[in-house]
Amino acid sequence: MYLTNHKAAESADRQYGRRIETDRSWTVYHVFTGVPAEPDAGATTGLNRAEATARMASLNRRDELRTASSVSDFAASMLRRHQVGRAT
Repeated sequence: MYLTNHKAAESADRQYGRRIETDRSWTVYHVFTGVPAEPDAGATTGLNRAEATARMASLNRRDELRTASSVSDFAASMLRRHQVGRAT
């Protein structure tokens, strides 16, 4: 299956996924490394499906907010530079 540009961009924004382990528990993991997610937001291994889904969604939302904040800070910085450049 091929991803459309929109779907490819959307999946690139998703840093965390969930997978079922051999013991039938669920793990939230970083999709690019395969390593279980850092537990700063709570447990990421030994979860049931609902817990893993909620944790995965929470971590992805957190990253989306962090990215949006960085982009807005960058845009504001560029705007200030542009305005200062015009004033001189």
